[in-house]
Amino acid sequence: MGDFAVDRALGAGFSVIRRRPAVLLAWGLAYFLFGLLPPSLFWMRMWPAMVAQSAVRPGDPQAMMAAMSGLSAWAPVLWLLALILMSVMYGAVFRAVLQPQDRAFFYLRLSGRELWLGLTTLALLVVFGLGAVVLSVIVGVIAHTAPWYVTLIAVIACLVGMIWLILRLSLSMPMAFAEHRFVFAQSWRLTEGLALKLFGMALCLILIVIVAELVILAPVMLTFGLTGGLARLAEEPGRAAAAAAPWLIVAAVVFSFFGALVYAILGAPWASVYQQVTEGAEPLALD
Repeated sequence: MGDFAVDRALGAGFSVIRRRPAVLLAWGLAYFLFGLLPPSLFWMRMWPAMVAQSAVRPGDPQAMMAAMSGLSAWAPVLWLLALILMSVMYGAVFRAVLQPQDRAFFYLRLSGRELWLGLTTLALLVVFGLGAVVLSVIVGVIAHTAPWYVTLIAVIACLVGMIWLILRLSLSMPMAFAEHRFVFAQSWRLTEGLALKLFGMALCLILIVIVAELVILAPVMLTFGLTGGLARLAEEPGRAAAAAAPWLIVAAVVFSFFGALVYAILGAPWASVYQQVTEGAEPLALD
């Protein structure tokens, strides 16, 4: 398959936002409604019980587990919402890169493409999760039967192997979206010979997100912490939430905006790479 230009891929998300700034507002609203609001409401309901149990029986893990018992009932719902949000958000980002002329609803849809994207994402998460468990067991066995340096080598080898596997399958999600089907190992042939280049791109994306966190999130969290809002929220969530409502609204807006931005920053490059290596010559320009 073909090669790709790292600079073009890294700039794909910023290009989408620069050409259609309104998409960031729409994506931020979607992130707030389906990514930020449901878990926030859940934790606001759970937190008082957890604080009360901790005060009655401090340091007792069984008391904390009892207070969190409601989590098991709601966890599947939160996981499903998270998967739907991921599919819709990444679907919007992929559509903005691969099908820029399809602008309706700010690229946000819940269609067959998002369905295949969600199924592919779920399969990848399950496989990588099981792989991590298996590797942890192997490393644990080695740690009990071999010197420390052998364990260290095994850990490094497992990490390198897992990262390499992730990179080789990294185009599965944009491929599933673009080709409107379930995709798993088919990404393997697209990334042949590109793993090192993809690794460099991934490192750059991580650095970009860290810088964005420092610029966007750090001032909000620092201000909220210095005013004592975080401490009061932990001790008396109900009363503190009412008192700090303006700050919480600001924080929700900022976090929603940041969440949408991260989806664009992290999602668009992989769609751009897929577009380039498959020579799907649809231009990135949205004009």
